Amino acid sequence: MLKPEIQARILAMHFSEKRPVRAIAKALGINRKSVAAVVVRRSVRNEPVRQAFRQTPAMAGGPDP
Repeated sequence: MLKPEIQARILAMHFSEKRPVRAIAKALGINRKSVAAVVVRRSVRNEPVRQAFRQTPAMAGGPDP
């Protein structure tokens, strides 16, 4: 996850300076998809998002219905 300061810089470069995602990625040395994710989100995220692990019946080891 990118530091909040970097995310804020990405948003400033894109929305204030009107720089494209590819140019921001190159200038900061960050993956283009990471930059695009911050731009699409349009906000700074302080904590990583944790996705809940959902156990399917096959994983639970129970009998198939």
